[in-house]
This record gives sequence, C-alpha cells and structure tokens, in this order.
Amino acid sequence: MAKNTQVPTLPKLDIRHIGDFLFCEALRYRRLKVIVVGKQTCYVIHFDPEGKKRPWISIHYRRGLKRLGKIDSWRKRGEVFLRALEIDLHLLAKALKEDPRLRDVRMIIGLSGLSASWGRKHGFYTALYTADEKLIRLHNDSIADNPNKGKDQLTPLYLFFIKPHGFIREFHNEKLSCA
Repeated sequence: MAKNTQVPTLPKLDIRHIGDFLFCEALRYRRLKVIVVGKQTCYVIHFDPEGKKRPWISIHYRRGLKRLGKIDSWRKRGEVFLRALEIDLHLLAKALKEDPRLRDVRMIIGLSGLSASWGRKHGFYTALYTADEKLIRLHNDSIADNPNKGKDQLTPLYLFFIKPHGFIREFHNEKLSCA
C-alpha cells in the first residue's frame, strides 16, 4: 500500500506589494534617480538594504513622449513607440551583459499599460495589477507629456517580470540598427 505523501508546493507569490511599490514609484517618478537607456526607457537599480539579496531593476517607458504626442495617427504613434522601445530594450540587454553595475541583477520588473500579450510574446511573466479606472488615471496622469492624456484610452496596468538571461536572449540583437 502506497504511503499518503504530500507533494510540496510552492507558496503563492504575493505580488500585490511589488505592484504597489511600482505604482508608488511611478507616482514619484520625477524624483527618482533614473539611469537613461535610450529614447523611451530608463531604469532604477534597487539594492537590498541588508545586502542579502542581489539587486533588481525597475524599467520605465516615460521618456520622449512629447514627440509621440505630435503624431496624429494612433497606429503610426504605436509603431514609432514600439520601434524606439525595441532599440532601448536592446541597449538595456547589452548593458546587462556589459555594465558591471548590472551583472548581479536578479530580476527586471515593470508596471505598464502595455498589453500582457505583448509582454508574454517577449518572454515576460505578466500579471494584472489593476483595471480600476481611478488608479489607471492616477498612473497615467503621473506621466509627463503623456500623449494619451485626456483621450480616455484607459488600458489595465500589468506587472512584467523577466530574469536577466531571458531578457538578454529576447532583446539583445547585434544586427539591430540603433540609428
């Protein structure tokens, strides 16, 4: 007769506090000491105050939005944004490989209105943070030069998580023209 054994299971990860942290970080974005990657993207390195865990970085897509606001076509605006994002994420992947400050990064995370399907397509683990319109508006209003401000184009906010090796594999592309 087989013993009644319990298979160990992983505890459910409570990512709500991570989302809350990133949401608050977004609201005080202008006061953060960010490291600029490219036209759209920057990041913040978060070190463990006790030094027990490796650092992680949060990425933000808040730069260069004024020029996007000058593009009337939603489709063209999206294309320009995604092209700049592709280049920026390549540059960040390159930095993850070469910058000594980033060699020990354990996770790259972000909070964004980008779709979860876009994130999954590019190797991110995604989770819905909120679909609450009040919180989405608050988040969107914190983005200076937001080209979608006042257009009531509200999209849910998703959390994005990816490990550095997956990020590098997905976005590092030596053939990419960064011009």
